[in-house]
Amino acid sequence: MGAVFTSMTKPNADIISRQQLVEGCQQGIPICVIGGLTAENISELVDLPIALVAVVGDIMDLPVADIAQRCHEWQQALSKWKIPT
Repeated sequence: MGAVFTSMTKPNADIISRQQLVEGCQQGIPICVIGGLTAENISELVDLPIALVAVVGDIMDLPVADIAQRCHEWQQALSKWKIPT
């Protein structure tokens, strides 16, 4: 579901509301979020049963030398999540 936040990759995408995201998570299917996600703003979604996170710009827009560090930051951010069963 997305875009969750304003996205540099797709600047004209409509942003879904938090209520739409909550309702999507109540459908009994694994939800993947996309759109404007960063290692910093992903914490705003930690209370939702999101199964997958699709990240493009927050990693791929970096110089190659910075990608490993950013992936580590994502790993730290996602370590706080409980994976839905």
